[in-house]
Amino acid sequence: MNLATRAAFALVLAAGIARSETPAATDWNRVKAVHVGQSIRVLTEDKKHDGVFVRATDTAVELTSNRNDAVIIGRSEVTRISTKSKSHRGRNTAIGTA
Repeated sequence: MNLATRAAFALVLAAGIARSETPAATDWNRVKAVHVGQSIRVLTEDKKHDGVFVRATDTAVELTSNRNDAVIIGRSEVTRISTKSKSHRGRNTAIGTA
């Protein structure tokens, strides 16, 4: 391998490593962008928490559970966060009957 080939290979490898480290930060920025009051589900290793989004910091996410309890979950404990979107039950029923 000549020097130019080695340099190109090293550059591609470094770009791949740098790229693989950024999704976690990007994903957490998406969590921080959730609107206050939106219904969310937070999954941890052993439990799921349903409630209303309050806020997200660099270290945790806070929500009000369906039982009106304040719940704060550390970022390291979170395995997945999903938002609940508007139901399309009526639309899908209309399509199904057509």
